[in-house]
Amino acid sequence: MTPCRLYHYISFALLLGLVGCGIVRPPHPAEDLSTEVSAQPDLRPPVHLDVAQEFIDANNHLRLKVLVGAEAVLPSDRVIVTVRGMRNGEVEEEQSMSVAEASGRPTLGPGERVALYFNLNAVPLSEYQVECAWGLDLARSNSASRVQPGKPTPPSGVVAAAKNIGPRVEAPRSQERALASREPEIPEQPSAPSPTSTSDETRPARNQVPQKKRPDEPKGDIRSSVIQTPTVTIEKVSRSAVSCQSPPCDELMTATIVITNPPKAPVRDALELAVGLMWLEEGKQPRVNTATPQPGEDIVQLNGLRLMPGGHRRVRIRIERPVPVVVGGAFIPTVRIADRVQIPG
Repeated sequence: MTPCRLYHYISFALLLGLVGCGIVRPPHPAEDLSTEVSAQPDLRPPVHLDVAQEFIDANNHLRLKVLVGAEAVLPSDRVIVTVRGMRNGEVEEEQSMSVAEASGRPTLGPGERVALYFNLNAVPLSEYQVECAWGLDLARSNSASRVQPGKPTPPSGVVAAAKNIGPRVEAPRSQERALASREPEIPEQPSAPSPTSTSDETRPARNQVPQKKRPDEPKGDIRSSVIQTPTVTIEKVSRSAVSCQSPPCDELMTATIVITNPPKAPVRDALELAVGLMWLEEGKQPRVNTATPQPGEDIVQLNGLRLMPGGHRRVRIRIERPVPVVVGGAFIPTVRIADRVQIPG
């Protein structure tokens, strides 16, 4: 299987890190809503690259320090970075290295970064390219965004790293020593505040009078606010393949959802849905995450619902962005109302 790749300069295979959600099932059949809505959520890769250092040393060698970060837990031996030295678009030299080789770690977790170092002969080169491949079988995707050197960052949020190689620049000795050390990097953890220190947010203001609660003021009940919120369930997901020259072809998805209004809730004429896509690895169960908006969500406005107390509505959501078919898992839609995210059961 051809690798699924994240390209700096040529293309990006867009994958989404694993997130989790809860499910709420409607107790009764839902009424059909005559309209169909569309959404365009973004796909985001589970890895990101950054060329932290680049220079041509006194021996005309192109020295690169590439940082690889993760948005989900990935096997380190299946995250591979390739650097290609090119002349007018033709590959002159190619080097590949896995994160496992660079760090010795079995996995790369969310928020972690590893530094990989490359050294290429710069004499025949006019540009270079950095590529990252990942996945169980490094599967191929047909959904690729293309960027050129100097062009804006693509929707994946990954900075294009391919550049034209300019005149020879000698690095300071301190920079050469830093590159030669080849030590993997871990993001710094924020230091905990001192127990004796008091921040501006927690320090009482001068001459501030404490506010007393009125006797007739009822106590807050979290459950009372939650029960008034409509819930959403993804009832069915339909997939259809788009035409392509090299299968597996990308898919278009349509999600049928059911919106349920609690019995004591007011009539709802309008709702906002946050529609997203998430990557679910094969054999994995999603983790519960009901309060956090997901990256790349698209907001869809529903009007004219007339959703009565205790009522139900069925809505079809068409995902307009083609979704790649990748070995080792699948993309599934997420739909959120307020702070409740739902996945297909």
